[in-house]
Order: sequence, then C-alpha cells, then structure tokens
Amino acid sequence: MARTPIAPIVSSLAVSLLVLASPIPVVAQTVVTTCGQEASGSATLSADLDCTGFDGYAVTMHGGTLTMNGHTITGGSIGIQCDRTCKIVGPGTVTASTFVGVNAFNVGLKMSQVDVTDCGYFGAQVWHSAAIEGPAVFSGNGGAIRVGAKAKIKDVTITGNGAGVDAENNAKTGSIQVQLSTISGNSGTALRAQRGITVTDSTVMDNGESGVFAAGGYCEKNAGASITRSTVTGNGTAPGAALNRVCADVATCKRRPRVKEGSTCGTSHQIESGNPGSDWDVCTLD
Repeated sequence: MARTPIAPIVSSLAVSLLVLASPIPVVAQTVVTTCGQEASGSATLSADLDCTGFDGYAVTMHGGTLTMNGHTITGGSIGIQCDRTCKIVGPGTVTASTFVGVNAFNVGLKMSQVDVTDCGYFGAQVWHSAAIEGPAVFSGNGGAIRVGAKAKIKDVTITGNGAGVDAENNAKTGSIQVQLSTISGNSGTALRAQRGITVTDSTVMDNGESGVFAAGGYCEKNAGASITRSTVTGNGTAPGAALNRVCADVATCKRRPRVKEGSTCGTSHQIESGNPGSDWDVCTLD
C-alpha cells in the first residue's frame, strides 16, 4: 500500500504556525482634540471639548464609534455630526449646540449613556432609525428626539424639552418603542408617531400636550398604542392646549389603545372624532 508523502504535510503545518504567530494588527484610535475635527472608525475624547461660538460641527464622524470617556462636547451648530451610521458611547454629555446636539444625516444612530442638553432645535435628529439607551437625560432642548423611522428608547429621562420623541417620515411609518423611561414636564407632546407607539415599564406624565399620540397628525390606518406596566397621566397641561386639539393621555385614530393590566392612564381620545369628540373608554377618567 502506498504511503502518503510526509513533506507536504509538514510544510502545510509550518505555514499554519506562521499564520498563528503573526501579530494581530492594532487599530489606532483617533483622539478628538479640536473643534471641527473629523474622524472615522474608532475615535475618543481625552478631555472636554468646548466649541462655544464655533459656527460648524464640533465633531464629524464618517462612521465608526466615538467613545466619550465621561467628557462633554459644548457648542457648535451641531455637537456631533454623523454622515455614516455611527455609534456614540458614554458616559458623556453633548450640550448647548445652537442647532442639534447629535445629527445622523440620512443614516441611523446607536447611542448609550450620553446626556443631551440645552440644544436649540433637537437634542438628537436621526434621519433613519435610532437606538438610544441610558442611563441618560435629554433636557432643555427645543425638542428631545426626532427620528425618520423607528425610535427605540430605553432607560432615558426626557424632561423640560419642547417636544419629547417624534417619529415621522414621508412613507408614514414612523414608530416609537419606549422602555424603562420617564417622559415628563415637556411643553409639547411626549410621544408622537405615525404608526405604532409601545410604552413598557415607563412613566409619561405632566406634558403640555398629549402623552401618547399615535397618528402623526394624519390618522394613519395602522396607527395604534400599547401601554404595559406604565403610568400615562396628567398630560395636556399647557394653557389652552385643548383649543387646538384634545390633548389626552392616550390618543389614537382607528384602533383602540391597548392599556394592559398593571397600567394606568387618565384620559383617552379618538382623534378622528374631533374636539371635544369621543374617548375610547380605556382610561380611568373616560
């Protein structure tokens, strides 16, 4: 019986050992130190970045991850501009941007443990979908969060802004999922979407207009709301709010809101029924 040659096997083993012994390349991090700096891949803050009075983007990310290391970005027309899908990792703070704190232009965004405060237009504006996870605070912004597709909000406190979370697009499919969060004391509507809004283990209360408004202003056929183990009460506090539309705790168009066991809401409203219109008979004051 013929024997298998030994040399080729040894040669192949040697090549494998050489491959295993090759050093793994280290990807260098870009350290962000100046206003207007651009980066891609892995970037990091090693100190606070003060761009007060800077008429431009404080930091531009061409994709990748920005690690904030507990530091603060202040000012700029936009605090962090993402022109490719990017991730921002805290703890950290983006504050006092004249336009938007974090802007994901025509892309999506993932952000965790980043506070966004005192920005002129929105705290975060995301053209596609956003996953924003805390613990984090959005406060003092013209509006807290605006997305074009789907907003997933977890462990975030949204308070003292104009609007809370808004999800709208031309296809009329904007939706919001909120979990383990508090949305309170905003002067406008807390949660506003064209299609679905789900609220789980959260509090939505004392906002100036509606608490949960599933219609986006148009009464979409598939718009609905689901409230699970949550409190949605005391909304519609703005003076004269009901003169424009009924500002209920939970408002939907064609589909009855699902207020599940363990949840409380004060008032509901069938948006298409007008003002004062009809309720859904699902909340304690209906």
